[in-house]
Order: sequence, then structure tokens, then C-alpha cells
Amino acid sequence: MGNHDEAFLYNKLIGASSIESMNAHQKLNDEDIAFFKQNKDGTFGQQLFLDKKNGILCVHGGPLDPQKITPKNAHDESWLYQRSWQRLTPEDFEFFSYAGYHYKASSAFSEAKNNQSQVILCGHQHIETALVQDGEIHEIYSSLKVTQEKTSTYNWKKGKSKLFRHAII
Repeated sequence: MGNHDEAFLYNKLIGASSIESMNAHQKLNDEDIAFFKQNKDGTFGQQLFLDKKNGILCVHGGPLDPQKITPKNAHDESWLYQRSWQRLTPEDFEFFSYAGYHYKASSAFSEAKNNQSQVILCGHQHIETALVQDGEIHEIYSSLKVTQEKTSTYNWKKGKSKLFRHAII
């Protein structure tokens, strides 16, 4: 679940696109909204996906446990500490803003280790990055080379054969 989904479910406007989103959401009926089941802790939907077999942790925002980072006095804004609202910070400290909780890469790697994960896939950043931890944390995205690999020769929309390529990093 993404941060815009949660904003809708918590009935919060979060930006210029929210008016359009809210108008679209108002057209949903009770059956549509029931799809988003409320968890016992008051949150909605799945906050993460953990593939233990392959050691992969997937989240929209960040991997930190909201119960560990939400201060006791965060009443009305506690929903902004949920995993879908977390984002990686380039700063040397963690902080909360009304865009969510900004976490350090070291905290993400610690959380992944707690979940026995070697790979963390996080969205919500709006800027691609790839980090590794081998004692220290290093940025490696700038050194990766994009290659292309043939994935299909059939265009399903047009019903014609055509070569499609997919970027692999």
C-alpha cells in the first residue's frame, strides 16, 4: 500500500493531486472500500512483503517498525510514521516532517537484518539509488551499467510481432 492510499483511508489531503484523488475516491462504494481491511493496530492493508526464502524485504516507503519510531505524543500525525510514509534521508540524522518519517540507511539495514533480509526494495523515494553495506554503507547506483535484454517479440495490444526490450541494471 502506498502513501496516497493511506492518505485517502485516513481522509487526509496530501498535495495538489489529492483533490482529484479524493473526487475519484468519493465514487467508491462501501464494497470497494471494504477491500482495504483495517488491521488490529488501526493501520490499513499490508505494510510490507517479506520473502524469507530469498531474503527480500519490499515496502512502499521504508522498512522501520512504526511502533519503534512513533513518539508517544504523536496523536493526530501518528499515521505519518507508517512504513508507506517513510523515506530515506541523505542527512546524518532521522527526523519527522509532514511528508513522513525520514530514516538513515543504517536504520534500514538494521531492520533488514532483524528480518533476515539481504535485499531491501523501497519505493516512495522519487530518486533511484542503490546502497550496499559491507561494514560501511556505499552508494553503487552511479557505477551500475544499464543493459538491455530481449523479453518479447509480440505486441499484445496491436496483435503484431515487434521486438520489446527491458532495461536490466
